[in-house]
Amino acid sequence: MLSCQRATPSSFRAWRMATSSRPVHENELDAYQFMYPSVLDHTTLGLIGLIQPYGSIMPIAEMQARVFCDVLSGGSKLPSKAERAAHIKETREHMQQRYSASRRHTIQVDYLLYMDQLAALINCLPPTWQSLLFSDPKLAFSTAFAPHASYFYRQRGPHAWSGAREAIMGIEDRIVQATDATAKGSAFNALKSQAMQEITMYIIFLVLLILALIH
Repeated sequence: MLSCQRATPSSFRAWRMATSSRPVHENELDAYQFMYPSVLDHTTLGLIGLIQPYGSIMPIAEMQARVFCDVLSGGSKLPSKAERAAHIKETREHMQQRYSASRRHTIQVDYLLYMDQLAALINCLPPTWQSLLFSDPKLAFSTAFAPHASYFYRQRGPHAWSGAREAIMGIEDRIVQATDATAKGSAFNALKSQAMQEITMYIIFLVLLILALIH
C-alpha cells in the first residue's frame, strides 16, 4: 500500500510501504530523480509530480509519466541501484550547497535541467539549435528563443509526435493570440517574407557565434 500526501506548501507526509517506514525524513525524499524510492529493489513504482519546480509542473509530470511507462514496458532501463543511490546523494549535496538548510527546498528542481535529465533516460532529448542551424533554420531559431514547451521533447524518442515541429513553430503566436487573434508572438514570425525570415535568422546566429567565440 502507498500513501503520500502533501500536507502544507513546504511539508509533506511520509508514505507507508510494506518494505519501509522511512522513505521521507525532514522533507528529504530518498528517491531517484524524485520518482523511484531508493528503498525498493524494483522500479515498478514511481512518484509523479512530487517535486517543486522553477517553472511549470505539468510538463514535468508528463515527462515523469513517459519515463515511468517506458521503463515499466522495458523500452528503457534505469541505472543500477548503486548508481541511483549515488545520484540521490549527489543531488542532496547540491541542494545543501545551493540553499540554506530548510524543509522548503528539498524537492526543488530547475525546469530545463530536470526535463533534460528525464529525457536522457528515454532518449528523447530535443535537437540543439546548433544541430538544426543548416538543416532547419526556422526550427533552430525557435529552439534557441521560444519557450521550451513539452512538445520539444516529442520530436524523438518513445511516442514521438509528428505535429511537434508545427506546435513549436507556433507557440509564441498562440501565447499572444489568446488576447489578440491577429497578433504575432515575435518580431520574427511577423516578417511576411520567408527570405527576410531566413536572413534575420542567420544574422542572429552569426552574432551568437561571434559572441560565443569571444567568450
